[in-house]
Amino acid sequence: MLLTNVRIGTTNVSALERFHREVLQLPVTNISDTTIDVEIGPGVVRYEQRDEFSGAHHLAFSVAPEDFDQVRSFLSERVDLLRVGDSSVVDGPEGWNSRSVYFTAPDGLILEYIAHESYRGRGGDNELPAPFGIAEVGIGVADVATVVGELGSQGLPPFPPHGSDFAPVGDVDGLLIVVSQDRLWFPEKRNHPATDTATISIVAPGAVAGTIAMEHATLIIN
Repeated sequence: MLLTNVRIGTTNVSALERFHREVLQLPVTNISDTTIDVEIGPGVVRYEQRDEFSGAHHLAFSVAPEDFDQVRSFLSERVDLLRVGDSSVVDGPEGWNSRSVYFTAPDGLILEYIAHESYRGRGGDNELPAPFGIAEVGIGVADVATVVGELGSQGLPPFPPHGSDFAPVGDVDGLLIVVSQDRLWFPEKRNHPATDTATISIVAPGAVAGTIAMEHATLIIN
């Protein structure tokens, strides 16, 4: 499953433009007073200026495992990496075979660079290793089981582990991180999922094409 386009809100689009362009050194296009597009491999994240909302969005970007140490070093010179215990490197859940680093961006955005072992060999030839895709989008919902069931009926598979307040959907190439609106985002556990509405376009072979409206997200299946 590929996450091709993600649209989320921000109360400070200019700060996010500077952060992604100057700090993360990612391609930023279509810059205006109200929107920017950030290119993540073939995917695009669009940040839109919106009114105040509570909570925080969560996005994860894919990096190749052979690039992970260099990416971590690059980020550690520019942002404060969030720590779990005494380490800024966070192993994924059992069976994920992944490593991640987390940090926050303006407006409370929680960003993650994640390297699944299955990504090996997918890094680019750039002098600076860069993310090659959008790996995850977090969605806060009132009832996790109901939403996961609806997504499953459209042909979107669950991805372990699953619980009553945390349930990934998709595969390692693209995951919807479906969580309870009452759950606090890992790793700081300070912010609930954003009450702002995200629009997520995906390509999922075998799934039923269409649009699914949720309380804080709209999913477009292509």
